[in-house]
Amino acid sequence: MGRIFTFFAVLLALLAPQSAWADSADIDAAARGVVRVVIVGTDGREVYPVSHGSGFAVSPTQIVTNAHVIREALQDDTLRIGVVPSEGDEAAYARPISVSPRNDLALIEISEGALRLAPLTISGSLVGDMGEVSAVGYPMNVDRAQGLDIGD
Repeated sequence: MGRIFTFFAVLLALLAPQSAWADSADIDAAARGVVRVVIVGTDGREVYPVSHGSGFAVSPTQIVTNAHVIREALQDDTLRIGVVPSEGDEAAYARPISVSPRNDLALIEISEGALRLAPLTISGSLVGDMGEVSAVGYPMNVDRAQGLDIGD
């Protein structure tokens, strides 16, 4: 009986997911390559937000975002695509390079502004069990939740 219990305990330990802890320096480095992609319009006097999403740098001037984030700017040439880094200190405008609605991915490139981003490292191969991944979105609610407005 004890051997069966030991066998199941070892089997359970082998099958249980292992917790992975990211180094804070890695998180800080990755954060520098994450941006907010903002679709903006203007009434001639003021700039106003239309929609926004997130993106990440794959080169100092190119960002991957979701196709649905920039969809309105693709359909209306009066709207512009803005890029705001995580620090929020400066911003730039971007233009679409490639869009795949089927995969809901878009590649945009900074076209106006001196903003240069730290690209994230992306691996094309699997290295063992990479662990569980979660994604969370905040469609147009994150600013309201934080009490921010367009000037912020």
